[in-house]
Amino acid sequence: LGGGDFDLNASKGSLVRTLVLTDWCWSLVKAGNMEEALDSSLLREISGGDKASANVKAVVERFLAVGVLCAHAMVSVRPTILDANKMLEGDVEVPIVSKRPTPRMKN
Repeated sequence: LGGGDFDLNASKGSLVRTLVLTDWCWSLVKAGNMEEALDSSLLREISGGDKASANVKAVVERFLAVGVLCAHAMVSVRPTILDANKMLEGDVEVPIVSKRPTPRMKN
C-alpha cells in the first residue's frame, strides 16, 4: 500500500475518479468488503470453499488490514515494525481502528 494516486475508473469515459490507494483500501476494510481489493485471479484460486482456500483469504485480508493500519494518517495509531510483523504472522490480532481523518479524495 502506498500513498500514490491511481485511476479507479478509467474505463468510464470522461468521468475519471482518482483517489489515494490507502484511502480506498481503508474504506474497503471499514465496510468489510476487502475482497474488492483482491486480484481476480486470486479470488478464483480461493473460491474452492475448502479450509485451505478460506485460510488464504483470511491471510490476505489480514495483510490488507495491517497495511492500512501501517499507513494510517495518524502516526500515533500506526503499529511499530515489531507489532506489525507479529500481526502479519498471526501472532497478534489486528486491532480495529475506529477513527480516521477524512479521505484525501480527488475528483
